[in-house]
Amino acid sequence: MTAGVVTTRSWVINSNVQVRQRMDKMDHNPRFSNANTSRQQQTYDFSTMYTNLKLESPLGDESKDSRGMKEMVKKYAALVFDWAKQNHGTRGKDKVLLVSKNGAGKWINADGKYGDTKSEKVITPARFEKWTNYLLDNLYVQVGDQLLRQVTGIPMGVSCSPYLANLMLFMYELEFVDGCISKHDPIRNKQARQLLWKLSCCTRYIDDLWNPLVPKAKFQSITKQMYPTWLQLGDPESEGTMVNYLDMSIWQQDGTWQSKLYDKRVELQAKGLKLNKFPHPETKITTRCKYGVISSQLHRFKTVCTQTSHFLDAATTLYTEYINKGYDQQLVDKRVYKFLRRERDTLTIKPTAIRYRYQKQRLQARKQPPQVDPKQ
Repeated sequence: MTAGVVTTRSWVINSNVQVRQRMDKMDHNPRFSNANTSRQQQTYDFSTMYTNLKLESPLGDESKDSRGMKEMVKKYAALVFDWAKQNHGTRGKDKVLLVSKNGAGKWINADGKYGDTKSEKVITPARFEKWTNYLLDNLYVQVGDQLLRQVTGIPMGVSCSPYLANLMLFMYELEFVDGCISKHDPIRNKQARQLLWKLSCCTRYIDDLWNPLVPKAKFQSITKQMYPTWLQLGDPESEGTMVNYLDMSIWQQDGTWQSKLYDKRVELQAKGLKLNKFPHPETKITTRCKYGVISSQLHRFKTVCTQTSHFLDAATTLYTEYINKGYDQQLVDKRVYKFLRRERDTLTIKPTAIRYRYQKQRLQARKQPPQVDPKQ
């Protein structure tokens, strides 16, 4: 905001909902034309991120390449607690974070009465640093009879590993933006402000990064400055007018950003791999749980698909898979009907549309002559 670029969050996302929010942001900004259907997007992947993360920072070396996770997380905590000091409660007073197992955390004055209980804990910058360092100093792996301590990288199986990796990358990204603002003064420099706005539309889901607006060569030059040499993105994982990112295929159509469902498993199935996507109807889990998957998947399709036709394609495929699996069609219809009735304000389709498409596809399949193998 100090650069004249209003954005509500960093690159870090935790679901495809935030990708759609970036698409809406690009569509509704009149200062930047999106009517470029030949725009080349890119997606990137830190392929060896977890195993390459540095934990310690060598003494006396303050270069970007030498800074480890301990130092970056400590800086992040200082940033957050300083923000709370200026924006929560009595401004200008030091704050601590009171977290409860039964609700959200809250900021309280550090000079007040507080202490740990069975259901609450108090977090201070020093305490946060101590807990993080204890975790990173006690990463062990057993190989045969040997017990080894991991000094580079963090195990993916540790519950907070994604959060720590996200924080570390975020700090590198924030430092680059801060440096860009200090160096180029985007308030007066229109070109620098436009670049920062385009960068603000990028998203990163842990180690998967989507760049929709910045040209490839320029973006690669930026990331080389942003990240240390031991944590480089390299070449794009995919690029073009349409890219696959998370569970979405993303492209531009008539100046508007569009997306639809992308499922990697479809390609694997086409190559002959057999996948069991849904539980068997007779499995010993509750009926509500088995059929509840339908509602959750339909909600996912609604989020991902910008066009009704793509939603119907994905929903009909789901309906067909459930029926072929042996599920009760009446119960499937009930779930689908209930969802479409609830979402009728945003999905302008009849509650029976998916069942109708399924029946139509079955009728067409019956009319088609059997396929004959020319080798027989």
